[in-house]
Amino acid sequence: MPGAGCVLRDTSEQGPDPEPDIAALPDTDTDTDTDVDQRVLVGAASGTGRGLGSAPSSVTGNPTMPHGSGNGSGNGRRRGQVDFEHVTFSYSPDKTLIQDLSLSVEPGRTVAIVGPTGAGKTTIVNLLMRFYEVQSGRITLDGVDIATLPREQLRRQLGMVLQDTWLFGGTIADNIAYGTGEVTREDIVRAAKVTHVDRFVRTLPLGYDTVIDDEGDNVSAGEKQLITIARAFLADRSILILDEATSSVDTRTEVLIQKAMHSLRQGRTSFVIAHRLSTIRDADVILVMEAGQIVEQGDHAELLAAGGAYARLYQAQFAAAAAEVE
Repeated sequence: MPGAGCVLRDTSEQGPDPEPDIAALPDTDTDTDTDVDQRVLVGAASGTGRGLGSAPSSVTGNPTMPHGSGNGSGNGRRRGQVDFEHVTFSYSPDKTLIQDLSLSVEPGRTVAIVGPTGAGKTTIVNLLMRFYEVQSGRITLDGVDIATLPREQLRRQLGMVLQDTWLFGGTIADNIAYGTGEVTREDIVRAAKVTHVDRFVRTLPLGYDTVIDDEGDNVSAGEKQLITIARAFLADRSILILDEATSSVDTRTEVLIQKAMHSLRQGRTSFVIAHRLSTIRDADVILVMEAGQIVEQGDHAELLAAGGAYARLYQAQFAAAAAEVE
């Protein structure tokens, strides 16, 4: 899923730099992040170069918080304050992956999480979704410990868009509306227009009544992803989890996906699992993780100027891309 926090480019420009996935870069950590399980989700700053230890990292700002605006679901006031408080977690008892992690994210902010395979990027998402429980510390959503919430109630507040999309056999309209509840055709079309789905649906003889087969073979990979973005927009969740990789789509579709992600992020707290650093330059804060710790934080320019872990990852991506071209 290109992520939110992307750089939007004119479609007349050349295609995106052939950057490799961060996961392909050398990594000394033998653990790997467990994939985010999307089966239950389909419906649905300052400073650089510092290890945080037990000190909280804060992603602050004063975003304008819409009141049920932007889509047809109208679920009222949307917040999305997320706090990790001294969180420790491991997949196996012999090695701790996340140690004493503290992080505070204010509503409406976009946080990009970068790092090599095994750094803990996806683990943060797994813990937020309660696919796994923290072993110490706690995670709160709008001040409420998520461990006290039924998982279904928690996940109704979270939306996810992954690169590996899931559609079912049914109409395009049904796929956009899936998991949202009672919505009108006007709500569906409005969400589709904002997320650039409408432009290709209008070219189909049956429009929104076009039936997608069980495998989704009659729509392209990029169109599938745009449909899932429209679905997340219509669901109007307070928290978004976005996987911004776009390597499987053409340049024009990539630009549309980036624009759709940008629209989706507005007014929503967003966690972007970043694979290609060129697409997250406008994130409010970029968190650089190594071995479960946030070792740097800041915006794109600050982190490049610091010349630390982020700068090394950024340069490694472009060096690898140049080598592939040669």
